[in-house]
Formats: sequence, structure tokens, C-alpha cells
Amino acid sequence: MQVGAEKPGYFSEQEMKLRAGNQGAMPETVTVVRESSTVTVKLIPESVIAGRITENGVGVEGVPVTAMTLEIQDGFRQWAQRGNAVSDEDGEFRLAGLTVGEYYLQIGPKGPEGMGGKGPQSGYGRVFYPGPPAAEGGSPMAVGLGQRAEMEIGVKREPWFVVSGAVRATEPVMNWNIQLVDDHGGTLVAGGRHSFETGEFEMRAPAGNYTLRAMTFARGRASATAMPLTVHGDVTGLQVAVGSGGVIPVKIKTESAGTKAPTTSEWTKVTFGNGRKLSGAGMPPVSIYLRRMGEFEEGRNLFAAMDESGRPETLAVRGLEPGNYWLEASNNAPWYVASAECGGVDLLREELTVTTGAPCAEIDVTLRDDGASLHVSGTWDGDPAQAAVLILPERAPQQTILGQVSKDGDVGFGDLAPGAYNVLLIDRADGLEYKNPEAMAGHLGKAAHVTLGAGQEGSVKGELVRR
Repeated sequence: MQVGAEKPGYFSEQEMKLRAGNQGAMPETVTVVRESSTVTVKLIPESVIAGRITENGVGVEGVPVTAMTLEIQDGFRQWAQRGNAVSDEDGEFRLAGLTVGEYYLQIGPKGPEGMGGKGPQSGYGRVFYPGPPAAEGGSPMAVGLGQRAEMEIGVKREPWFVVSGAVRATEPVMNWNIQLVDDHGGTLVAGGRHSFETGEFEMRAPAGNYTLRAMTFARGRASATAMPLTVHGDVTGLQVAVGSGGVIPVKIKTESAGTKAPTTSEWTKVTFGNGRKLSGAGMPPVSIYLRRMGEFEEGRNLFAAMDESGRPETLAVRGLEPGNYWLEASNNAPWYVASAECGGVDLLREELTVTTGAPCAEIDVTLRDDGASLHVSGTWDGDPAQAAVLILPERAPQQTILGQVSKDGDVGFGDLAPGAYNVLLIDRADGLEYKNPEAMAGHLGKAAHVTLGAGQEGSVKGELVRR
């Protein structure tokens, strides 16, 4: 049976593991016998950051406060929000539910109270404790186990300028939205006005550099555009064109060695419980998405999907905006991704840069079914009961695979592309930027090396690396 406990102001061990990036964390499992001994469930006290926001010594009400921390998610380094609060009438706020660590505090922005006409208006811009406008210049606040940290920061009103214009779509749309985003991915909301009928919009922002993002929605399709915008006074008459250029078709080709692949269909047939079948050939044998790169791009992934017709030829990545992207692929047995290209860009090894429109005519993905398999084992003294296994392909180290192996046990990996691999057995992978070759270079001296041929079954025994 599984045993757990909850108490306000505390975390369970499972919650702590999930926050550390261990998505497979499970509640503690115990075996109950007739005369079972006492079971102890550990709870960890939360940490708290409290403070006061003032202007000339007077508390400022309604200013949002965000606790941010640099974390490793899916092997990539990026900022994550870990707490939110709003200052009360005395300017005081409280950020609870924090774990041990260092946090950067983002104070604001707080815009004018509504648009209120065309005259000058003021509000509070964004600052990071103890005062600079960017996180890189801020100082983190450290909180220990169950500790309460306190701070005070002064803010100052500044002008908020008009940003207005119109969104122009190249085809009929059902809806649209527009956002003004700062360089940390924060969206400014300051009593903006817009008209769905005319496409006109008006909002306000303090001086600074932004990205203006617009997205339109038609039946089964979203289109997007983004443009840099510098604000140092009123900016009016903007014309934001949104077309279908931010769409890249995805073409999947399968190459079978004839030993493992199904012969009935190139794509898997799907039948639902009520007997309804998915139209077209079925679901693709691989899931493809483009991850928006950047430390402030949490959760901004674009998945390749078919339109409402369900026809394989409509598979595409939609809603592309200017930026840098990394291809992620999750293949279904018995396939592996042999290659993925966009024009002349090898997407298994290189980032895809999007400026305007689509960067290539299509993404070409080739799958093969003659993949190799690998068994990884390890023996070590003491803790942990389970260790992390990292399978790093030398041909494409950014496509690293993460798994787990039990002490004195082994774990298998299948459908691997033929080639050379570094295999690293490590006591814990939390906080490890394992999809960054530069960050992993210092660990490769302790990795085991194996080369796998097509259809080969290999095995390797790793030496535990303790961090």
C-alpha cells in the first residue's frame, strides 16, 4: 500500500521530488503484515519570503510580486515561477509554499488604473530586488528549511505610454489576441482596449524594449507573428500583419528493414472505445514538437498536429513566431528518428532559427525500424536506491535520453539509432543541464562508451558518479 500525509505549511517527500524535476516520483510504498511496525512519514516545512513595497516610505497597494528561480526542466536551463503575491493596502506581501533555495523577486509591473482618456498616465514598472530592471542585475534571496526571509523595496512611478494600432489578418478569423511581452516573457496588462470587429487595439507600457505578439484563430488553425518594439513615447498607428506564414508542414517517411515494422499501415490505426475510428491513416509513429529556446520561454512548445480532417498530409507545426527552436521527438516502437531536417538544417544537432514566416518548405523526418537496444547496469555501495541513467548520442548529444536504474539492477533502452553513445550513471539528475553538451563535457570522462550497430543488442556496466 502507499502511505502519504498532508499538513498546511509542509511538503511531502514526493512533492519535493516533483519540484526537483523527478516526474516519476511516487508516494512511499510499505508492506503491511499482521503485526506491522510503525510507519514514519516525513513532512518538510515550507519556506516563506515576506516584505513591503513602498514609495517615499508609504506602502503601495496592488503591486504583483513573483518569486523566480533558475531551474533545469527536461535537461534545459530556464526561469520558473515559484510563487505569486500582491501587496496589500500597507504595501505588505507574503510568498509562501517555497522550498529551500535562492529566489529572484520580480516587483511589478502595475499599470495605470484603466486607460482613462488620452492624457499622460503613470504606473510602476518592473524591477528586481534590490532595484535593477533585469534579473541578471538582481540579488537572489536565500531561504533555508522552514525559514522566513524579509525584505523591503522602494518603487517609483513612471510614465506609461500609449501603444496602439490594428491587427490585420490575411484570411477570415474567429478570434485574435495581442500581447506586449517584456524580455523576461512577462505580459503587460494595463487596461488595454481592443475591437474584435476592426482589429484595433490600444494599451499602455513604460519605456523599454518589448516584443509585440499577435495571434489569430481560424477553424482548426492558429497563426502568429511577433515584432520587436521599443517604447520611449507614445507609439501609434502600428499595423500588425498576421498570415499563414508561421506554418511548417511535417513530412514523415518510414524506411523498414522488414523485420519489426507492421505491414498493414505506415501509421498506427486508432479505434476509440465507442468503435469510432480516426479518419485518415491513423496517428503518426512519432510525436514532434519545437521547443522555444531561451531561459524565459517556459512551456512555449509547438506540437506538430493534423488539422480537423485528421488527414496525415495536414501534419504541421503551426503558430511559429520569430525565435530559436529545438526539435524534440518521441518515437513509438519499432521506429527511431534517423534524420530530421528543415532545409539545410540538421534538427537533431542544430537549432532552428525563425525570423519571419516559415524557415523552410517542410520538416522532413525519416524513421527506421532497425534500431538497437542497450541494457545498462550498475553496482555501488550505499545510497541511492536508484540512480539516473543518461544515454548521450555522440551524433546528437542534445537528444540525450534520461532513465533510472535500481541498485544491483539493470534497465533496458530500445529503438536506439545505430551509432556511438556515452552512458553516464549518476546519483541524481536534478539540477543537471544534461541536454547542454557544454554543461556535460566535464562528466564525460567518467562515462562508459558503447557503439551499437543496426539491430544490435548491447550492454554496458556503468560506474556511479556522485555529484
